[in-house]
Amino acid sequence: GRAVEGDARPGRYVYSSPSVRYAGRGIFTGATEFTFQGRLMVGQTVLQCRQRPGSFVARGETLGLRQAWGVSVVCPDLPQQNQIERVTQERGSLVPEALLVRVFEPGHVPDDFESPLDEGRFTHLKWA
Repeated sequence: GRAVEGDARPGRYVYSSPSVRYAGRGIFTGATEFTFQGRLMVGQTVLQCRQRPGSFVARGETLGLRQAWGVSVVCPDLPQQNQIERVTQERGSLVPEALLVRVFEPGHVPDDFESPLDEGRFTHLKWA
């Protein structure tokens, strides 16, 4: 974890999101290239967790999607965009329940993969 912007409390934090589209951004999950049946592929993993109600602070996105790219709806499946990030210091408040995997071909990077904070980290995935 890292310090929460505007939060004076010291310590480490755990970040989560009710949106797999948001949690699956490359800055959070990274990407791993691998070969499957002779084809180069890219994979990501995200842990799906249960989180104890009341153990976190919900807030809007902090990747700069709205400011830098003008994205008004980060996740259409989430009715309250201002609650897309969750922050807690209570590590025991999250319990993993599934491992989610997304696979795509280089050159076919999903639209919801990058963010303004990536600063070209994933340009190698864009070649076709």
